[in-house]
Amino acid sequence: MLRRVRACRLRCSLPRLARVGVACFALAVLAGRATSVAAQPPAKPPGELAPCPTAATNPTGPKPPCARVGGAGSDGPGAGLVGSAPGSGTAGGSGAHETSQAEVLGPYRVVKVMDRAGEKVDGVVCAIDKPFVVRMETRPATFDIMFEPADKAHGAWTYAYDIPRAGETHKANGEHTVTPAAADGTRSLTIDGKDFVAFKGFAGPMPMHYVMGLTPIPDGGGCGR
Repeated sequence: MLRRVRACRLRCSLPRLARVGVACFALAVLAGRATSVAAQPPAKPPGELAPCPTAATNPTGPKPPCARVGGAGSDGPGAGLVGSAPGSGTAGGSGAHETSQAEVLGPYRVVKVMDRAGEKVDGVVCAIDKPFVVRMETRPATFDIMFEPADKAHGAWTYAYDIPRAGETHKANGEHTVTPAAADGTRSLTIDGKDFVAFKGFAGPMPMHYVMGLTPIPDGGGCGR
């Protein structure tokens, strides 16, 4: 009788142990899979570059884009742009130094571009930002216009002359402007101001406006260049 009871208990316990064993086996499988997944390296975000190949990599094979680790091009201290080459103008490179050609300020030959009464103009301007003289020849008189530039584009001018036989005197001053160089290198020189005239009982200012041209002189025009 005691043997039958023990056999019955054993038969009743086997299915329950089987169910417990299956559950424990399933948990063990899941735990092992979780451990395997955790042991794998994290997936790289889309677009992230892989590490650069080492020296052992086949040198003749294709070279995919990569990012240096721990040096230039990494995300650590001193990191630069990935794939940037030295001297390419990016951060950390010397880059190409841009050189700009210096603006030509002379020498120029003064030429006539407008006519008042058959006058002639002549002169050499070694540099438009330095003092220069333009000679003007008219029928009754010849005189020099003295230019005192403040810079390459602006300045002051003066002239004075007398015509004794006519009892006429002139004393003028004003401002001048020089235009930027055209494609062929030429410029315009414009003077504006007042000419104080005394003649046969008249004395007063007369408006003065005149335009001359400046043509480059290839051989230096005696300016020591």
